[in-house]
Amino acid sequence: ILSRERLPEQPYILKRPTYTCSSGRLGFTAAFANPCDIDNPNHFRFVTTHGQQLGTGMMRFWDYRNGGEVTVSNAIFGKSPTSSLTWCSFSSNEGSYLASGSKGHLYMFSANKCLSQSLLTSGKVPLTCVASLANHPTLDFVATSGDGEIVLGHLSEDSVAPPGKRRRLGHRPQIDGRFFLDQIAGGDKLPAGLRPRWNNLKLLEENEGTALLLSENHFLVLVDLGIISGHNRNVMSIVQVGFRGECWALAHHPTMKGLCASGDTIGVLRFWDTGRKRPLTNKTYKNDYPIMCMAFSETGDLLALGQGEGMVDVLRFPSLERVLRKRICHSKDGKGHFEEMSDVKFSSEQAEGCFLAFA
Repeated sequence: ILSRERLPEQPYILKRPTYTCSSGRLGFTAAFANPCDIDNPNHFRFVTTHGQQLGTGMMRFWDYRNGGEVTVSNAIFGKSPTSSLTWCSFSSNEGSYLASGSKGHLYMFSANKCLSQSLLTSGKVPLTCVASLANHPTLDFVATSGDGEIVLGHLSEDSVAPPGKRRRLGHRPQIDGRFFLDQIAGGDKLPAGLRPRWNNLKLLEENEGTALLLSENHFLVLVDLGIISGHNRNVMSIVQVGFRGECWALAHHPTMKGLCASGDTIGVLRFWDTGRKRPLTNKTYKNDYPIMCMAFSETGDLLALGQGEGMVDVLRFPSLERVLRKRICHSKDGKGHFEEMSDVKFSSEQAEGCFLAFA
C-alpha cells in the first residue's frame, strides 16, 4: 500500500492471471486498452495485435466483464488485408478504432469490422503508430512511419474522381499534411545524420497538440505538432539520444561542470549536459573505428580516443579537430584483427607538456 506520508508497507502480489487466453503458442505483438473504460471497474475492453503465425492483419477485440466473463472476436476485413497491423488507437466515438499497417495502410474500424482503408506511405514503408485527435476541430489523427515521417489527417468522404478516371468513393482517412523533424525550423536540432524510425507515439492528455515520440534507436523527443491555434510546429525537447552500438567509453570534462562525453562500438561520440539531464545534440562526432575508451587532458583542451584495431585518435576540444591518429597496438588476434584499446590516460601537464598512456 502506497501513500505520500510513508514508505510501502504491504505489497499486493498477483499470483495468477485473472484470465488466460492461450497455451503460450499464440504470439501477441501489442495490446491497447479502451480509454472509455477507465472509470468503469466492471468493464474492460482492449485490442490485441498478433504475429504472422495467425495470418496477415490479425487483430482481436476483447471484452472482459466482472466475474471473469470474456468475449473475443476477430477483425473482419471483408477482403484480406494487405499488411500486418502494427498499432491501434481508439477514437472519440466509442466503438471506433484506427489501426496502422506494416505496408503503410491506415484502417478504420467500427466494433470489429473494417470499414475502409487508405495508403499513407509509398507502400514500402510501414505505418508504425497512430493516435486519434479527439478534440481537434478539423484533424482526426496523427500517424508515424518507419522512415521518420509524421502524417496529419482527417476522416471524410473521398472527392469525386477527375473526368476520365475511376475512383471508389467512401469514408476513409485523408492526408492534410506530412513532415520530418529535420524540416522543422524552430526548436532543438536533431543530431547530424539521425533519421528516426518511430515505434511509439503518445499524445499528452492535457494538450493533444504535443506528442512524445520514441524511435527504435533509443531516440525520445517531445514535439509541438503546430495544430493548435497560436502554436508553431517545433521540437520542444530532445529528451534522449541513444547509441546503436554498445557504449563502453565515458569521460567527464575536467573544467566544464556537467559536461560528459561517451562513445560506442559503432564509432559515434556524443556529449551530455548532466546538470540539465539532456543530450547536447548539436555536437556529435562520427569515427570509423569503435570507441572503447576516452579521456580529457587536465585542462580539457584535448580528448583522446582509444579505439578498435589498435588505433588512437587525439582531438582538439571543443572543435573536435583531429590532431593525431596512430596505431599503438600491433598484436593481432586469431582472426587477424589488431587488439582494441582498453584504457587511456593523460598525465598532469608540466612546463614541457604532458604524456599520454594507453593500455
